[in-house]
Amino acid sequence: MGKHIVQQCQGLPLSVVVVAGLLGKMDPTHDNWKRVEENLNSFFGTVFEQCQSILCLSYNYLPQYLKACFLYVGGFLEDMEIDVSKLIRLWIA
Repeated sequence: MGKHIVQQCQGLPLSVVVVAGLLGKMDPTHDNWKRVEENLNSFFGTVFEQCQSILCLSYNYLPQYLKACFLYVGGFLEDMEIDVSKLIRLWIA
């Protein structure tokens, strides 16, 4: 099952890291791995859609208090240095 999950990642490092992180946070039961495998089958499409769906799957398993943090960080440009005090002010607002 693990090999099949990796094959579905199609060599995309982001996909592999996100799926591994997701599996690492779940109880290592056969049912959980099967659910992830089935979700990846239904979510994968183009490369862009693959990355987007994997991030969505990972986001859905975040605790509620971390979801807002994840969304705020998404508002910054890629490779942009994030000023911590600005980020904290955004969270407070």
